[in-house]
Amino acid sequence: MLSSIARDKHLIGFRGKMEFGHLVHLHFTGFGIELGVDCSYDSVKIHDGASPSAPLLGTFCGTDSPGDITSSGNTLFVSFTSDYSETRDGYGVMYNAKSVAKAGKHVHICGGSIIRKNWILTAAHSIKRIQNDPSSIQVVVGKHKLKRRETTQSTHKVAKIYMHAKYLRLTADYDIALLKLTTAINFTREVSPVCLPKKDVWDTMCVTTGWGKTHGE
Repeated sequence: MLSSIARDKHLIGFRGKMEFGHLVHLHFTGFGIELGVDCSYDSVKIHDGASPSAPLLGTFCGTDSPGDITSSGNTLFVSFTSDYSETRDGYGVMYNAKSVAKAGKHVHICGGSIIRKNWILTAAHSIKRIQNDPSSIQVVVGKHKLKRRETTQSTHKVAKIYMHAKYLRLTADYDIALLKLTTAINFTREVSPVCLPKKDVWDTMCVTTGWGKTHGE
C-alpha cells in the first residue's frame, strides 16, 4: 500500500511491475484529492507503461475513487501532483499480479525461434513462472507488427513447456526452454524454421536475431 502527500507543486510517482505473462492490477483503498477543473490543482495520473511518457489511462481528483484498473502489459506508472494550496487525505493504493490467462487477454512476453513444425526455442526466464501452465500462453508465428493483425500470422496453443534442468535465474546460465505446440506450423515464405548448424561452430562469423532492448536502462 502506498499513500502520497506532495508539497510545492512537485510530482511523486511509483511504478508497479510484474513478471512477464502477468498484468498489473490496481485497487484504490482510499481517495481524497483536491478537486479542480480538469484536475488542474492536484491529480493522480495512471499510465499504461513504465513511465509518465506511457499512454495515459486517466487523470483523477476529488473524492470519487478511480476504481480498479488493470494494465495491458506488465507495468503501470502512477503519479501524484500537488500545488499545496489545500490539504486532503491523499490516496491509498494496492497492486498485485493478474495472470494474462485470467484477464482473458494476451500480451507479448518474449520472442522465440521455430526449430521444428511443433517446437519453439525461447528464453527460460520469460516463462519460468508459468512453466506448469502451458495453456496460459500462445505462440504467434508470421507476425511482424505487435499491435496489428496480419494476414501472414497464425496462432498455436502450447501443449507442454520444457525448462532447461540447469537454468539458474541468478546468473542466467542455461537460459533456454522449449515449447511443444499442439498443432504443426505451416511453413510459408514468411514462416520458416531457423537454420541450425549441423555441428559445433568455432571462429566463424554468425548472425543472431531476437527481441529486446539494444541498450541498458
